[in-house]
Amino acid sequence: APFASEATACTWCQENPLIAGGEDGEDGDDTIIDHVLIESDADIEVVETRRIFDEPLDITADGEEITTRLSDHYGVYVDIVAL
Repeated sequence: APFASEATACTWCQENPLIAGGEDGEDGDDTIIDHVLIESDADIEVVETRRIFDEPLDITADGEEITTRLSDHYGVYVDIVAL
């Protein structure tokens, strides 16, 4: 798993305001829940991995400015080259 083995960033992160504290109000664990699937016998080279769609987004909700994110989890980017 290129992203999971090379990345140090979570994709389901407690710092994300859309999940902070979880539904029960308790902090959970940061983890990786998003994946890029590659055929197991594919002959590839991983060029780059990184987390994406994690930028803050300022919106107005009910007349109040808030900072949020695009989703409750972030995405992954994996650049691969077929050998």
